[in-house]
Parts: sequence; structure tokens; C-alpha cells
Amino acid sequence: MKTGMEILEIIQPGVYSSVQDAGRFGQRGYAIPQSGCLDSGAQYLANHLVGNSSDEAVVETIGGRFECRILEAVSLGIVGSAAKVNGTARLLNETIFVQENDVIQIEGSELSYLAISRGITGQSHFGSVSTYPLAKLGGLNGNLLKKGDRISTMAGAMPERKQLPEQVLPKLQKAQVIRILKGPEFERLAIESSDLEERNWKISPQSNRMGIRLAGDVLKTKQAEMTPVPTFPGTVQLTNEGLPIVLLNDAQTTGGYPRMGQVIRADRPRLARMILGGSIKFKFVDIFEARYILKQKEAFLKHALE
Repeated sequence: MKTGMEILEIIQPGVYSSVQDAGRFGQRGYAIPQSGCLDSGAQYLANHLVGNSSDEAVVETIGGRFECRILEAVSLGIVGSAAKVNGTARLLNETIFVQENDVIQIEGSELSYLAISRGITGQSHFGSVSTYPLAKLGGLNGNLLKKGDRISTMAGAMPERKQLPEQVLPKLQKAQVIRILKGPEFERLAIESSDLEERNWKISPQSNRMGIRLAGDVLKTKQAEMTPVPTFPGTVQLTNEGLPIVLLNDAQTTGGYPRMGQVIRADRPRLARMILGGSIKFKFVDIFEARYILKQKEAFLKHALE
């Protein structure tokens, strides 16, 4: 664990707040989930505002009111829900400079990210400081943030002010079309892909960082029982209840439910931003479309920030 100076104190942690970075990779064979930021694009933008590397650790907040007190002058990048400094609303597309004893509030129904200039120190496990509470890995002793916790950063100079183009800011839409690849066990479903694309699915309040649960018409399978198989963030499983669940970053590494689809990488952040509610439809694409969409998305972001 890197040591540093304490930079902010948690006053109110919100519903589910944690320290996350890009995540853990190469450990799935040991049943260790990826974890990491649900919206890697928002993480990138928040870090960009304070001059950090794109995969630097940030505070991820999911719902409720997050509030903290600044302990030392620092610059912040906040992307997601509305933010206030000492009760005054601040724009989320520019670097925010704060002083000792300033109070920051992030409140809303969106997935939000708070980046601190010079990054966040935390306990590193398997090459990542991402918090995974079930195994007490990363973050602050492997726990969600709570009142009284203090977050530290490394010493260094203040970055210059930056501003993000409006078109790159993530926008929360309550109804979206999510593109998926056909899963290995899709043929076990007693439904055609074109019929599935017509279904509308509501996001269940039971959704969390492990997965987004969907509610709607029950789907039937020709053969439900199967031995455990590998799963990944974005895997769409069909549960025994006949309802899909889309696995997210803290999900298990194997599962015994049919894998009806895989959300394409470019759409996973967009889906994750709906974790607190909304509705979706699935649209099937092939692997070539999925790669093209991702390249276009990355090229657009790079061009916009030049």
C-alpha cells in the first residue's frame, strides 16, 4: 500500500461508495472477480480533469448523497451526478479547485466518479486497489466507504485547469437499446433472436455491482441444467426463474445458468449507468460490428479531448 497525505474525510458515504481503479486482470482462474469501475469512460474523464493517468483509482458512488470534507488544498474531477462545493453547484465538465475545510456534495440517481489530483492510495491486491468487499480486497481494508474514513493521495503539484467538451459527458437515459453478442447457450432458449429483441426489460431494484437483474416476461429454455462455465462482466445469464441477469464487475467467475448473450464492451458502461433503474431492449450484433463500434467510440473520445 502506497502511503500519502490524508486529503478528504467522509461525512456521508451515500448508498454504495468505494475506491475503484481499472480492476484486476489475469486472476479469473483463481476465482477472483475483475472489480474496478463500472463506467471506465467516466473514470477516464474524471482522471483527465485532474491530469491523472486514465486508470488511476477514483471514488465510485452509486446513489444517495455522498459528502466529504477537504483536508488539504487539492483539485477534483467529478463526472456523473450533480455536485456542490459549500452548497454552490459546480459544473462537472471542468477541474474543481478546493481548499481546506471545503465540503463537497454529490447527490443524485447516477453512477458518479470523483478523481483526486495525484490519485488515491489504497491497499493493492493482485495489482489493483479496487474494493471487493466480499473478499476484503483493495480500497480501505477491503470495505465500502463509511463515515469518518479518510482518503489519502500522494504529494505533488496542482494540475492546470481543464474542461471537457459537453458531448463527451455521460448522459443517463432511462430507456436504452443494449447491443449483445449471441451467447454460447442461446440455442437453449425457446425463442428466436428477433422475438427476444422485441422484449422490454425493466431493471430491478435488486441490481448491484455483481449484476443487473431484469424483470419482464419469463423466458423458457429447452434445457436449463448445465455444469458451471466461465462468465465475464457483460455476460447475460438466464436464471432458473426465467429472467435474465447481466453480470457486472464484481460477479462470480463461473456460473451454471445458460449464457444467452454477452453485452458488447462499448455498451457496458452505458448499461452500468442504469444500475439504479430504467428499461432496456437487447439488439444482436456480430463480433465485427462490436469491434467497429468500440473503435469508433475510442476514436471519438480521443479526438474530442485533443
